[in-house]
Amino acid sequence: GYPGFGSHMAWHPATGLGVIGLGNVRYAPVRPVVAEMLAMLVREDVAPRRRVAPTPAVERFRGIAEGLLAGWDDAAADAAFAMNMDLDEPRDLRRAAVERVAADLGPVRPDDGVPAFSASPAHLRWWLRGERGRVQLEILVTPEPEPRIQTLRITPVGEPDPVLRGAAQRILSLGGDVVPAWPSDLPVAVVLDTGAVERALRAGSAVFGTMALGLVIAGDGRTTSTWQLATERGRATLRVDMDAQSGEVTAVELLAAAREPVPDAW
Repeated sequence: GYPGFGSHMAWHPATGLGVIGLGNVRYAPVRPVVAEMLAMLVREDVAPRRRVAPTPAVERFRGIAEGLLAGWDDAAADAAFAMNMDLDEPRDLRRAAVERVAADLGPVRPDDGVPAFSASPAHLRWWLRGERGRVQLEILVTPEPEPRIQTLRITPVGEPDPVLRGAAQRILSLGGDVVPAWPSDLPVAVVLDTGAVERALRAGSAVFGTMALGLVIAGDGRTTSTWQLATERGRATLRVDMDAQSGEVTAVELLAAAREPVPDAW
């Protein structure tokens, strides 16, 4: 009998582009053709993309989150938090953790060098800079007529100790050597395989080109720090761990940077 027709539709919300394919349901591979054509259109930038922007409610809660970091206020938290917040983490523990971060960092100000990011209109992640490091704040609000904060993350990042930073710079420079060799005067713990580190850096240099330390994105700055790397191509991070007492390097990890959640997802 006659096999009839099949169809497949694919859409890219950020640009408003869509492709509809019709074909013989038995013999025409409509689905992969439609997907390939839409991907080609998106790559060619034939239509402007609509970037995700936070809602006004999220922007309002941004100020409240920064206010809680500057000086905790239970009344402000009561007014802003959804019912799950104190169930997810008891209020006393959350307050104490935020107050420790504030005390460690000192007065904070916006970190204009890193743009805020929204994975959805209900989400916002941004950075502040203090006297002794940086802090990442992240909020997610509920999908209600009157939204409330359902997630609040305050993640401090310590300014790296000069010894730790110096070790990271020396380790990273090995990637530019024809035959990388661990510096003889850089203490290393017996648990660290320096040969594996040398091979990773040589491979990283082949993939990313010249690499240099960029912004610190994680770590306490005393025993561990993770940097974004400035590279010729691609995105990468470097983590270096150190024993604060002996000064021995205990771990080194060079990774391709994790991709951000796609704000203009398919």
